[in-house]
Amino acid sequence: MNSVSKCFALLALLTPALGAAAGGSTIAQERGPALQAHWGGTLLKLNRRLPGVRREPVVKELAAGSTELAAAREVDLGATPAGEEYNELRQSLALLTDGSYASVWTERTGDSLDVRMQWVRPDGSLVFAGGGRTVADEPDNEFNAVIAANPAGGAFVAFSRVYGNGDRLQVLAQSYDAAGNPRWAADGVFAANVSSGNFQEQPQLIAAPGGGVYLCTEEFHSSGEDVSDIRCQRLGASGQRLWTDEGVRAGGRLGWKVLPKLIRDNRNGVMVFWRNLRDAFDHPQDRVLIEGQHLAPDGTRTWGTQGRILRTTNLPASGGGGYHELGAVSDGQGGAVVSFDDWNGRSAINRDVYAQRVTGDGRLLWGNGTAVAVGSAPQQHDSVTAAPDGGAFVTFWVPLSNQLRLARLDAGGKVRWTQPLASTDSGSNPNDYGAYGSLDNGRLRIAWTHQRQDATFTMDVYLAIFDLAGHRLNGPAATPLTTAQDAQFARGFVFDPARKQGFAVWDDRRNGTWDDLDAVGGLYKE
Repeated sequence: MNSVSKCFALLALLTPALGAAAGGSTIAQERGPALQAHWGGTLLKLNRRLPGVRREPVVKELAAGSTELAAAREVDLGATPAGEEYNELRQSLALLTDGSYASVWTERTGDSLDVRMQWVRPDGSLVFAGGGRTVADEPDNEFNAVIAANPAGGAFVAFSRVYGNGDRLQVLAQSYDAAGNPRWAADGVFAANVSSGNFQEQPQLIAAPGGGVYLCTEEFHSSGEDVSDIRCQRLGASGQRLWTDEGVRAGGRLGWKVLPKLIRDNRNGVMVFWRNLRDAFDHPQDRVLIEGQHLAPDGTRTWGTQGRILRTTNLPASGGGGYHELGAVSDGQGGAVVSFDDWNGRSAINRDVYAQRVTGDGRLLWGNGTAVAVGSAPQQHDSVTAAPDGGAFVTFWVPLSNQLRLARLDAGGKVRWTQPLASTDSGSNPNDYGAYGSLDNGRLRIAWTHQRQDATFTMDVYLAIFDLAGHRLNGPAATPLTTAQDAQFARGFVFDPARKQGFAVWDDRRNGTWDDLDAVGGLYKE
């Protein structure tokens, strides 16, 4: 298969964004509404939206002696008649330095895709009127929006833009000051040059010293031996490209490199990790790799030109995957904990969950990786949250019970305990997925989607609070942040320890149709 054919075949398997931009739906249909959100692997699911309606607060019922939560306040982040939806890149929401919450999503009006942004003040009021401000509304379609806080005030946003007839996708970035005004060119600035036929997608952001930002993205190739690269750039405070107009290729072995994850080190540089699916068409015997690279502030690749292999998995080369197959967090000591799907290689092929800890100079601290959840039955990686001792909290999905479980890894990679995020519903099994965690003030908070397996298939966003020993602090069944009808899919969660309040965002289907999702948030106080 030639490189052009491989590129489009791979794009079709994981990222049907181009077809969606042309008007087609990308909602997955394989396992019912629950897994459309969790395992569909889509960047966009394009919808139409009616004007927002006012929502009543949800009052929490908590067990005696547990953490007390004030009533949640739901916030319509957009108030336009357009279709609104988040992606699954796990950077749709950021806590800003002034305590505001900043969120980005894709809006569809007719055949036009635009990126919009809303900021919510700590009291729940909106900063931008009229459904948020437009980040990009050029004639070309924009999507893949992500956001990160700027420690100097304001935020950074990145997104992909489709040019012309769809033969080129390029990632652009914008910086906003503390009042929400753009600092850079109206269109934003491009992260790196891209050739016709190439596609830059799935950007990730993290603030850089001096008021700038680090950015990494996938780049699919339409020619050459390698299927794709992870391309990175450092943008200065004025939007200047500090690592040339081409950016820096992170490295890696030949193959389809996906899901870049950026982690700050303790030397003003960054680490980037990705999943290398290899080349399932021409080299099906190869095994999926978990790879990484450290980039110094000047763009030097300190782990060598090819980077570091964190694990050679037992999984065969793949032509597709989902957004939940890889996670990475800081270990608090200049390194990172990376968690991912693999297979133990002993039972019939399925998925197991592993993790690895790597230092800033590329040393692997947990041998060939530590087993988080393995066995004859499948379990699949969901999310990872940093622990205070260099370990991590990993959530994984168990298909046979339709549950999300939580595992605590210590600094040495040992699994200290595991437990379900919440008890099951009375008379039914849960379907839990899509967790987002935050550790602050010695408490782990996790927001996720919980679905009742009854005739209603009601889905709500729930919140569980744990201490570091795994004791539940808000009851065995956790707490719903919304009890609206039909389905809500968690897409982000942050907690403000100074104000002792949290904010979650979700795709909202309370209107009962995939063609009318809303972008909604929920603010609660402890």
